[in-house]
Amino acid sequence: MPIYFSRHARRQMNWRRVSETEAIAALERPDREEKSIGNKINAYKVVDDRLLKVTYKREGSDIVVVTVIVKER
Repeated sequence: MPIYFSRHARRQMNWRRVSETEAIAALERPDREEKSIGNKINAYKVVDDRLLKVTYKREGSDIVVVTVIVKER
């Protein structure tokens, strides 16, 4: 399953200092998932004492990351 990052997601990751590896870990092994608006899904994962929220959508067999947020724990 190929994973693509939107331009917005890449900017947010850079600004929030979240690596691609950390975001992919949240997608592959989330601590929790929930449905979001539209056909999007929020994946939550604690990485290095930070709670990551990765919002993505499925397009066929691909995953497109829409945004990445660091939430307060």
